[in-house]
Amino acid sequence: YPESTCASCNAPLDTSEELFNPISPNVYCTRNRSPGHLSLRCVHKTCGRKFQSLAHLKTHFKEEYVHDSFNCAIPGCGVPLKRWQTKIHFLNEHEDVKYHCAQCGTGFDTIGQLDGHGKDTMHSAYVCRYPECGSESTRSGEMNRHHLSHRQSVPRHPCPHCRKYRGDNGFKRKDHLHQHIRNYHHIDAD
Repeated sequence: YPESTCASCNAPLDTSEELFNPISPNVYCTRNRSPGHLSLRCVHKTCGRKFQSLAHLKTHFKEEYVHDSFNCAIPGCGVPLKRWQTKIHFLNEHEDVKYHCAQCGTGFDTIGQLDGHGKDTMHSAYVCRYPECGSESTRSGEMNRHHLSHRQSVPRHPCPHCRKYRGDNGFKRKDHLHQHIRNYHHIDAD
């Protein structure tokens, strides 16, 4: 999705799910996730209809097949595209685009190569794109796991030993719960 702000309230959009769920990602408004809040819009210049999810936008695109409903996401390009044109456009117009290390800028053909570079050089190859976060990691898996911490609707992992971390205060990640039990309660639960 080419836009970075909500179509209804101009708050930043959370696009982190695209990295750890590339098959069926969604994009969320960081300010309002209520069902009636329409955070996405058709980018076709004569349409501008708003939608709640990428799935709804894709359905709209299939129904209005004459739309160029997607824009190229490469900075400086932004060419309007039909869904079926995106891969062809990327291969023909941006064949030089690679995976780049966030610390040194070196380009790689695959994520695996970038992960290896991060491990070998101890570079922070990935930086969180969530607004005002800036968390860094050397491997894509670590960054994907970190992106889960930004989601509001993830299941919580409550601490069975104290009242402070129960219900909505439970841990978003199970490894953080294990770390808390081990370091705070001094119990080896692994």
